[in-house]
Amino acid sequence: MSQRDSLATDERLNALEEEVLLLWAASRKYNFDLHVLESKAQDAEDRLETVASQAQKVMH
Repeated sequence: MSQRDSLATDERLNALEEEVLLLWAASRKYNFDLHVLESKAQDAEDRLETVASQAQKVMH
């Protein structure tokens, strides 16, 4: 392998390493966003159950 090939390989490896870091960062952000959305969905479901229970009491 020539020195030029070696430099090109190193540059490609560095670019791939940077891309992996960016993908990991994006993955962490998406996982956090997903956790927040799941929490909000659970809160909304809990509120809905409370309101439904109150409505049932009023109906009886």
